[in-house]
Amino acid sequence: MNILEQLEAEKAAAGKLVEKGGPDGSNLTEKEMKELRNHYEKAKSLKERVELFKGVNDLNFDGANPAARRGGASAHLSLRSLANEIPKEIISYSGRFGVKGLLQSGRTLLPVPIINNAEPIPTIDAEIPPRLVDYLPAVGRKEPVYDILFETTPEEDSGGAAVVPEGAEKPVKRLGLKFKTQNLKVVAVLSDELDKFVLQDFSAIRTWLGNRLTLEVINAVEDEILHGDGSDKHLLGLDHIEGVQTQEWGGNILDTVMLGVNKVESVGVAAQLIALSTTDWMNAQRWKDAEGRYYMSPSIIDPVGRTMFGYQVVQVPGLEAGTGWVIGAGSVALSFGEEMHIEWNPYSGFTRNTIRARVENRYALDVFRAHGLVKLDLSGQTDTTGIAKTLRVDAAK
Repeated sequence: MNILEQLEAEKAAAGKLVEKGGPDGSNLTEKEMKELRNHYEKAKSLKERVELFKGVNDLNFDGANPAARRGGASAHLSLRSLANEIPKEIISYSGRFGVKGLLQSGRTLLPVPIINNAEPIPTIDAEIPPRLVDYLPAVGRKEPVYDILFETTPEEDSGGAAVVPEGAEKPVKRLGLKFKTQNLKVVAVLSDELDKFVLQDFSAIRTWLGNRLTLEVINAVEDEILHGDGSDKHLLGLDHIEGVQTQEWGGNILDTVMLGVNKVESVGVAAQLIALSTTDWMNAQRWKDAEGRYYMSPSIIDPVGRTMFGYQVVQVPGLEAGTGWVIGAGSVALSFGEEMHIEWNPYSGFTRNTIRARVENRYALDVFRAHGLVKLDLSGQTDTTGIAKTLRVDAAK
């Protein structure tokens, strides 16, 4: 029996005596009062030991970015930092029982890290490319079922404010706001059997339970918010949101993107992100004028800052070439359970000295205004020259 199990046993025994004793303990005999005191002292000592090991291990593994725990109104998920956070928490948990490496079996909860800026936090040991989930607004949810307020597509004549003569009836503005019930859905991954002696130090746990499992969670969440159909087995993704706007091919990639931005801003929504596939972002950077000069400049395309006409560009590996998105501010958000669940045990591979691990959490894509999203058709690209025929821009300025 490990320390935590001993602590729970002492607490359970003391609890039974307290329940029997009544509000003031008058129903207990002298012998039972002595037993209660002994259980209390043992539980207190065990708890102090657990806290001591936890504190020491937290000091030894304090390399995680503290900013990852701060939230805010414009917070974004920092799933990539889980590559360090998950193994750190596992080591800390095991250390509470005096185990230097990985406890034989266990379970711990990890607060999902979020950051307040729109730039993903780089992680030294996690070579993970930029993802859309790093940029979408994120909202932590304590309950798996919750309500959101969403705005329907604005009507052409929905009323509005106006000057009202004395005694006249006030005008009405139809806001088109409705409630919708949302459900967080579990996104989980289970490892295959791992040799328990491999997982005896922090670097090994970081590699296998941090980077590998974290990457699988990121891949699944990213794919779902792009392509999920909203059925029981999937989240609702951008491809299946009803009421989004569309923008057909406009002659070249730059014109097409700007036409999409204009559609968002024409309905009173500020453009927040331009999501492009890896291929389309590369093609955009390769556009040249009639003299063969690149259009890469801070006012048009900034490959370092990843902007196009000043708007943030997100390179999304999960998007197919020829498809892009303009995402308006306040149009969507990624909801998630506030704690990531991490469990591991040796039971299925007890005779082979192997361990299996599981990482899971719950997610949902909330849509607040579908008309703030524009799906771009970028499939008309044939080459990257001749753009000067449709753009009268001097890139040399």
